[in-house]
Amino acid sequence: MRKKDYSMKIEGPCLECGEPGVRILNMRMRRPDTGATWGPNLISAVFCTEHGDKGADIWIDYRPRTDGHVHFNVRANGNIVRFHHQVKP
Repeated sequence: MRKKDYSMKIEGPCLECGEPGVRILNMRMRRPDTGATWGPNLISAVFCTEHGDKGADIWIDYRPRTDGHVHFNVRANGNIVRFHHQVKP
Protein backbone atom coordinates (compact mmCIF):
# COMPACT_ATOMS: atom_id res chain seq x y z
CA MET A 1 0.00 0.00 0.00
CA ARG A 2 1.40 3.40 -0.99
CA LYS A 3 1.78 6.10 1.61
CA LYS A 4 -0.40 9.15 0.93
CA ASP A 5 1.55 12.24 -0.17
CA TYR A 6 0.51 15.26 1.92
CA SER A 7 3.08 17.61 0.44
CA MET A 8 1.86 20.75 -1.28
CA LYS A 9 3.22 22.61 -4.25
CA ILE A 10 4.60 25.97 -3.17
CA GLU A 11 4.96 28.48 -5.97
CA GLY A 12 5.97 32.08 -6.13
CA PRO A 13 8.59 34.45 -4.83
CA CYS A 14 9.24 35.22 -1.18
CA LEU A 15 7.05 38.17 -0.15
CA GLU A 16 9.98 39.69 1.73
CA CYS A 17 12.89 39.43 -0.72
CA GLY A 18 11.69 37.93 -4.02
CA GLU A 19 13.81 34.76 -3.81
CA PRO A 20 12.03 31.45 -4.58
CA GLY A 21 9.43 30.67 -1.93
CA VAL A 22 9.80 27.39 -0.03
CA ARG A 23 7.67 28.10 3.08
CA ILE A 24 3.93 28.80 3.19
CA LEU A 25 1.95 30.69 5.82
CA ASN A 26 -1.00 28.84 7.33
CA MET A 27 -3.62 29.79 9.91
CA ARG A 28 -6.30 27.64 11.53
CA MET A 29 -9.30 28.12 13.79
CA ARG A 30 -9.04 25.10 16.11
CA ARG A 31 -11.71 23.29 18.13
CA PRO A 32 -11.02 21.63 21.52
CA ASP A 33 -10.85 18.20 19.79
CA THR A 34 -7.89 19.62 17.74
CA GLY A 35 -9.93 19.56 14.54
CA ALA A 36 -10.19 22.79 12.58
CA THR A 37 -13.31 24.82 11.85
CA TRP A 38 -11.33 26.39 9.04
CA GLY A 39 -7.70 26.28 8.08
CA PRO A 40 -6.78 27.42 4.61
CA ASN A 41 -3.22 27.53 3.38
CA LEU A 42 -2.46 31.05 2.26
CA ILE A 43 -1.24 29.83 -1.11
CA SER A 44 0.23 33.15 -2.24
CA ALA A 45 1.85 33.97 1.10
CA VAL A 46 5.17 32.21 0.57
CA PHE A 47 8.60 32.92 1.99
CA CYS A 48 12.19 31.79 1.40
CA THR A 49 13.94 29.64 4.01
CA GLU A 50 15.67 32.65 5.59
CA HIS A 51 12.52 34.75 5.99
CA GLY A 52 10.28 31.79 6.82
CA ASP A 53 12.41 30.11 9.48
CA LYS A 54 13.93 32.93 11.53
CA GLY A 55 10.74 34.24 13.12
CA ALA A 56 8.32 37.05 12.40
CA ASP A 57 6.24 39.81 13.90
CA ILE A 58 2.62 38.94 13.12
CA TRP A 59 -0.24 41.35 13.76
CA ILE A 60 -3.78 39.98 13.83
CA ASP A 61 -6.79 42.24 13.52
CA TYR A 62 -9.60 39.75 14.12
CA ARG A 63 -13.08 40.92 13.12
CA PRO A 64 -15.88 38.31 13.23
CA ARG A 65 -17.99 37.83 10.10
CA THR A 66 -21.46 36.35 9.68
CA ASP A 67 -21.32 35.34 5.99
CA GLY A 68 -19.23 32.15 6.26
CA HIS A 69 -16.12 33.66 4.69
CA VAL A 70 -12.60 34.21 5.98
CA HIS A 71 -10.51 36.98 4.39
CA PHE A 72 -6.75 37.28 4.88
CA ASN A 73 -4.47 40.16 4.00
CA VAL A 74 -0.77 39.41 4.38
CA ARG A 75 1.74 42.24 4.01
CA ALA A 76 5.52 41.85 3.89
CA ASN A 77 8.02 44.47 2.74
CA GLY A 78 5.26 46.51 1.12
CA ASN A 79 3.87 43.52 -0.80
CA ILE A 80 0.25 42.59 -0.04
CA VAL A 81 -1.43 39.26 -0.70
CA ARG A 82 -5.19 38.96 -0.33
CA PHE A 83 -6.77 35.55 0.16
CA HIS A 84 -10.42 34.52 0.46
CA HIS A 85 -11.72 31.25 1.91
CA GLN A 86 -15.33 30.06 2.26
CA VAL A 87 -15.94 28.05 5.43
CA LYS A 88 -17.62 24.70 4.83
CA PRO A 89 -21.08 24.60 6.42
